[in-house]
Amino acid sequence: MTQLLLLRHGESLFNQQSRYAGWRDVELSPLGRRQALAAGRLVASAGLELDMAFSSWLNRALHTLWLALRGMDRPWLPHAASWRLNERHCGALEGMAKAEAREHFGVAAVEAWRDDMDSPPPLLDQGDPRHPAHDPRYARLPAADLPAGESLRQVLDRLRPFWETDLRPRLNRGERVLVVGHGVCLWGLARLLAGPGLPVFRLPNANPLLIDLGPRLEITGLGYADPDRGLPLPGRFQP
Repeated sequence: MTQLLLLRHGESLFNQQSRYAGWRDVELSPLGRRQALAAGRLVASAGLELDMAFSSWLNRALHTLWLALRGMDRPWLPHAASWRLNERHCGALEGMAKAEAREHFGVAAVEAWRDDMDSPPPLLDQGDPRHPAHDPRYARLPAADLPAGESLRQVLDRLRPFWETDLRPRLNRGERVLVVGHGVCLWGLARLLAGPGLPVFRLPNANPLLIDLGPRLEITGLGYADPDRGLPLPGRFQP
């Protein structure tokens, strides 16, 4: 048996303002920093020991990881970051207020981009300053890997190499792993773990979801570290 711990970042400034963040590098709010530290303390109080941690390349996830490790009193825990764990790229919606997007594009279109597997939002032009080609952290990545907007299926395709190369082999060896990420990318990892058909769901900010796994990586148990702040999980994801 091993364990996978999924942790969505603490509240960001764009969460606070109800804006689309995507690959925009948004900082944690003061509440988000407190939430991240408290998430680490929840893990420690549950007596959970970890072997490795991962986060995305975005500050709201990186800073959540660092604060959570401090809350666990495990700042020395091996950890690494992967751009493949970045949030879904929201295309032309990045930085836009959600109410403004619904008014500008229409509610039906926005809901389709949010929930349909194959409907990306309007793509960014490469000359747009929001395009990741203008961010130095991605300068060494092939241009073809830099999204200008993603559907849910494209997020899964981006996550799959991380799952196959970095995460699944560690879980198969019995390592206990923490992944700090974002709403859509954590759903994507859960779907790669549970198999096709897992509907879209969202995790609350900074409430660790502990997944117990059997020898074939089947789910044998799961639950939030703070059940009172948990959001419903799809039945398909239950043990």
